[in-house]
Amino acid sequence: MFDLVRRQDEESTNLDKYRIGGNTTGIFEKWNSDHVALGDMGNWLIECACFYFRKENNSERRELCLNIMHDFVPRWETAMEGKYDGWIPWGTNWYQFSITMSNMLYHYLMVCYMANDRENINYAVKLILLLVKTPRKSLQFTRDDANTVYMGLPWIVAHYFKGDIDEALKHEDYHYVIEYIRFPHVKKRKDEGMYLDSTYITHTTVLAYGYMSEMTKMSQPLIGFDEQMRNFILDWRRAIRILFHPTLIYGPIGFLSRDKRLTAPTNVDSRLGIQVIPTCLFIRMYDNDYSFACRGQNEWISYYEADATYSTLAQYWVMYRGVRFKDKKSHEMKFPDVGFIYPKYLTAAKTELTKEHIIIASQQLTTDTWIPEKLTGADKPLAYGFVFAFKNIGIMRHFYRCKNLAYGEKYTIEKYKRPAMKNDYGRFTADELIICDLDKHTVKIFIRIEKEEPYDMILFADKETEWIAQQLIMGIWSYEWDCRQKKITKNNFKTLSSSAGVIEAEYPEGITVVNSDNNETVILMENEKPMIAMYPDADLNLNTSFTVKYKNEDLLFNFDELTNQFWKGDICIDV
Repeated sequence: MFDLVRRQDEESTNLDKYRIGGNTTGIFEKWNSDHVALGDMGNWLIECACFYFRKENNSERRELCLNIMHDFVPRWETAMEGKYDGWIPWGTNWYQFSITMSNMLYHYLMVCYMANDRENINYAVKLILLLVKTPRKSLQFTRDDANTVYMGLPWIVAHYFKGDIDEALKHEDYHYVIEYIRFPHVKKRKDEGMYLDSTYITHTTVLAYGYMSEMTKMSQPLIGFDEQMRNFILDWRRAIRILFHPTLIYGPIGFLSRDKRLTAPTNVDSRLGIQVIPTCLFIRMYDNDYSFACRGQNEWISYYEADATYSTLAQYWVMYRGVRFKDKKSHEMKFPDVGFIYPKYLTAAKTELTKEHIIIASQQLTTDTWIPEKLTGADKPLAYGFVFAFKNIGIMRHFYRCKNLAYGEKYTIEKYKRPAMKNDYGRFTADELIICDLDKHTVKIFIRIEKEEPYDMILFADKETEWIAQQLIMGIWSYEWDCRQKKITKNNFKTLSSSAGVIEAEYPEGITVVNSDNNETVILMENEKPMIAMYPDADLNLNTSFTVKYKNEDLLFNFDELTNQFWKGDICIDV
């Protein structure tokens, strides 16, 4: 069991600042009054435990980690006295208690096990079972989905050391965890879980791979109790080969957490090049020296999820179109950033762009989510958004309107001299086309904006490249990344006088994307021959193949695992 616990070579930062035996800890001082500080403290202690697990590490520093954990756990017990039957002991979020701290206590149990400290093993077991009553129940909450995996690990291991593992394995809430993590692929569109193409949906509509990442870490020890959990880990490994860059710490933003992180893990097994995840409209182009990744919006996956603490990254989740390189500037958060759309003036000095975040905050104790508005046919030149990877070319197109993506009432739109209504800035419709060319190492971006009211607008790329659209209703921007030269080039701006104006798509020669008959789906064509199709959006039952009509002909498309797409049945795939 111990060999499956994560270990690390580097010790926790500020290790010598922790005060053993004092009245305060010396770090994260508000851990017993603020839930964020508690989470930071718990994660820091987990790092201490993981450093201790590795016997090759410095023996004195390992001993210090052990003593720190022995010192802190009684402090935790004192702080929690009489609070296990309430909702949230302090702060405003349950997660740091039921998840982070139960995980910390599990790691403490493993530390005591490694140290052959039977007395403190029993102590850790007691504290875990006070906090996590069952894999679904902690404090006054009953949890489901991924959260039960996080709570299930400390719970089942505690019962293992308590000596009543046989009874624990029969518990209905533990069976819930087992069934959840066995993880058969989703059979109906819009259901939660893992899709055939590695889309992972939880919280009903949220693309949240961070849950998968944590579940993988937490579920590995559970394999010892149920071998069928291995399928889940294999699914995760397949997903990260698409999501993560092999060497650069830059990948999709907002896929792993709600916090302010702009970085992502690396995965040595990932392939360079262009890959896609069709269900969630994800596209990425990775090379040795750069990383480009983004996802499009559809009408059933949330464009943003926020909690009471993290509510300022909606612009990054929806609009960010940066290519990131081997430098620290690539993970510095800034406002504005590449691809952000702003009203022209939001500061007293008319020449300055605002540095304000768009804030979309949760009104609940846990999280809130926001989904793009449903668009009519007039807003979409094609029936559905799509993403394709074909012959070193990647193409993504999506259509969206996110009414909550708005500035607050304190801002004034220039010219009209009136406070902006809450949703003014969010009331535009976007039609965006992205073309990645691996051979040329370029990313071309076209975006058509149609606003409900005429106000000045800026599409930001960098300080030298700002596109200003003067008091218009419609317009099309076009710009291009040269990834090797690390340069953005402004191509053109086109003013439109009516909604008939569309993006003049510069697809590679011979490539078009068309609607199937009856607008069931969209198909990528090469020289007028059908090649790849998106799974029909109206078909809720998901399979490894489907048939659609094009020009009154039935076309069969089959799923190809290597390219992660549905190809026409008679095509020999050469990648």
